[in-house]
Amino acid sequence: MAERRKKRRTKQEEGGQPMTKEEEAVAKYIRFNIPCKKIGLVGTKEKVDYFFASKAVDCLLDSKWASGKGKAAILFTSRSSCADYLNRLLFKGLFYRARKVYKKEGKSKTETDDDDEAAKSKSSSKRDDKEDKPKKKSSSPGAAAAAVKEKEKESESEAKQKKTKRKFKLEMHSNQQFIDGNEPYVWNYDPISTKSILIGLGLLLLAIAFCLFPLWPPQVQILASYACYLALGILGVFFAVAACSYTVFSVVWMLSRGHVHIWILPNLFADCSILESFKPIYSIKYPGTDEKQSAEKKSKKSASSQSKESDSDEPNEQRTGKGSDESGEGAADRAEERDGNEEFEMIDKDEAEDLEESDRD
Repeated sequence: MAERRKKRRTKQEEGGQPMTKEEEAVAKYIRFNIPCKKIGLVGTKEKVDYFFASKAVDCLLDSKWASGKGKAAILFTSRSSCADYLNRLLFKGLFYRARKVYKKEGKSKTETDDDDEAAKSKSSSKRDDKEDKPKKKSSSPGAAAAAVKEKEKESESEAKQKKTKRKFKLEMHSNQQFIDGNEPYVWNYDPISTKSILIGLGLLLLAIAFCLFPLWPPQVQILASYACYLALGILGVFFAVAACSYTVFSVVWMLSRGHVHIWILPNLFADCSILESFKPIYSIKYPGTDEKQSAEKKSKKSASSQSKESDSDEPNEQRTGKGSDESGEGAADRAEERDGNEEFEMIDKDEAEDLEESDRD
């Protein structure tokens, strides 16, 4: 921690001019009131605190330097005035502008914010081009159903991409300037808070009090000894329960050859509340059957999806079959009409020949 603070102080001194008392008060207010997150830097394993520019501007607009409470001088009247003041603090080395570097899945290459924005613009332009193209009317209803399914799949994939948060790291931006927006800024300024000072003083006083235990009054010494015995007893109970649960688990695991897992108070040492750590009292798991059940569920899902697809394909086949039957019936009717016409033509020819013979006679 000391080396880290020294580095940050050297960075702050390299930034240029020293801060005034007013600037120091504003900087401390921002540092301890803005919601910060920890993240790693590119090329290092060090975790740093970063914040977003819009949050810093909102924090200054809610401060006493914007409302004038407590006879404080009004320094901030708009978002632009807050941005100018924060730009001054940036040039004094309290923080610096950074940019996000995303990690591509399955590749060692990285992707910056600019590349991400370019990819988004390309995808939006492709969508616009697809929308601008005239849509051909599908002659068969099966094609329309397939198009609807494709649209649903695309919407689901977009929703999944929005839900999944991409991992990224930060690196220093080439353009060091404060811009009001969603730009990340990394803190170099790390002062000691009053809360940490009070906690340190309290721990120091407790250590001195325990060292002066022989000087305590006799009644207080007896109460302190009883409290220590009670704490040791509670710890002993916890460790005894843990030992029992592990022995029961090992015995059952050996007898069942790893097919049954039994735990007593499985959430005893879990990261949860005191009441939740005693619930449930025991748990039984069957690893082999759980895997089989998951495999059966997956097979049932795949079978149901295949049956749905076959059901959607059957109406199309029936429609095509009906169309072919109708076309067959039309061809048969046309053939019958042609045969009838030929018969009438033969009859007309016979009648004409009979008339000619009668005329000759």
